[in-house]
Amino acid sequence: VGEKISITSFIESRYQISQVDFFGGEGIYLGSVKKQPFVFHMEITENVFGGSEENNIRIVVYDVVGNKTEKVFLLSERSI
Repeated sequence: VGEKISITSFIESRYQISQVDFFGGEGIYLGSVKKQPFVFHMEITENVFGGSEENNIRIVVYDVVGNKTEKVFLLSERSI
């Protein structure tokens, strides 16, 4: 808690990426990045994970033709 981190998204896609959204635990919206490089800066606070036992970050990627995909990453003390 209190650590500042940067999340860099390296994304391969047939179509141009239009937006990357970031969510913390329990679906808490953290923010979006709408241009390359898709780097998101944040501070880890207790509110980021919504009291959840797991420290997950969910990343949702949208492309210019409306496709959407998402992936969940577990943050550990070692990865911060």
